Amino acid sequence: MPTIVLTLALPEATGAPKMAYCFARALRRAGHDVILAHGPEPSGNSKSSDQSILGPMRDVGVQTEAVDGLVFPLGSAVSRRVAEITRANQAACVIGFQQRDRAVALQAAHRAGVAGIISAQNQHTFRGSWPVRKLKQWIYTRAVSRLADLVICPAQIVRDELVETFGVPLERTAILPNGVDVAGFPDFDLNSKRRVRGEFKVDDTQIMLVSVGRIDTQKGYDVLLRALHRLPAQSKLVKLVVAGGITTGATAKQMRRYEAGLHKFVADTDLHKQVSFAGWRNDCPLLLRAADVYVHPARWEGWPLAVVEAMSAELPTVMTDCSGRPQGYVDSEHGYVVPTEDADALSRAMTRVIDATSDERHRMGKAARALALQYYDIKSIGERFVQLVEDVL
Repeated sequence: MPTIVLTLALPEATGAPKMAYCFARALRRAGHDVILAHGPEPSGNSKSSDQSILGPMRDVGVQTEAVDGLVFPLGSAVSRRVAEITRANQAACVIGFQQRDRAVALQAAHRAGVAGIISAQNQHTFRGSWPVRKLKQWIYTRAVSRLADLVICPAQIVRDELVETFGVPLERTAILPNGVDVAGFPDFDLNSKRRVRGEFKVDDTQIMLVSVGRIDTQKGYDVLLRALHRLPAQSKLVKLVVAGGITTGATAKQMRRYEAGLHKFVADTDLHKQVSFAGWRNDCPLLLRAADVYVHPARWEGWPLAVVEAMSAELPTVMTDCSGRPQGYVDSEHGYVVPTEDADALSRAMTRVIDATSDERHRMGKAARALALQYYDIKSIGERFVQLVEDVL
């Protein structure tokens, strides 16, 4: 079977790298050798665990190759190095997974004379000063519109953006949602759940809300805090746990300022007894299983893994329409979908779920898991990914 090269500029255990791992595992199961060209391994951003995806990659037989400069890919040296790795291993394809490494992956594939594919895990934003943003977008547009043999998009909203904004021919795109191991999503004993709730001082009379994702303006935690502050008095016996930290990279300084603003809002509005910033966690499945409600306030996404994980954990979900409405999702049956940036709508939806009975929340959670199992289980999604890649080859 042909060898496949993947690229990850930031091999952290966050959304796009997690999907890269899931797809690498599917490729390995199908008989492909897989090589991961990656940027620097993260360190020091968790008090309790290594946040790198490289260990799990190696565990499933993926060969890893560090590439200097991939995290800040300026000039042509980085794409030349990835092309060298591709040629040396007689690979048939290069697949880029993160916005900053996708152009590199496509350029490397072009240099090596092999297929170039990108997994467009998110809607696009280009950061920096005005000329820097424009330059980044120009380079990216040239690469994806001219060099991509296939662009795999997790949602229609991402496909539309690639076609309309970046000029990718529609026939070179495909939609494949992100997924998780819904069928095998772990459950835990009652004592473990109580221990986690106790860690955040949530007793049996209170409602535990959880939101998982890195600290970033994209994730909309400022909107969530405003929505929490606007809950009616009878809905304020709730505790919110935000699980996630700041990733490395060019925006880390900006996100530290954003994080400071979140903490200031909590202090200014006297929400400190209701809000816990948990930082990076290596027990998110347990955290979800211990919670009562999941909230996802993001401004934009591709298709958020955290939502699928929450549904797999049998949680009613309140989410913004950051990537559209999940297939088959019905308000009040699975949770609620509200407009992005609308703290009032988010607060109203949260109130409906908070004020529901425990049996009603339980029924929503059961329905959410059934929906995730039907559409977002990684086994079938991984097999479809392999088929899309093999069709290109």
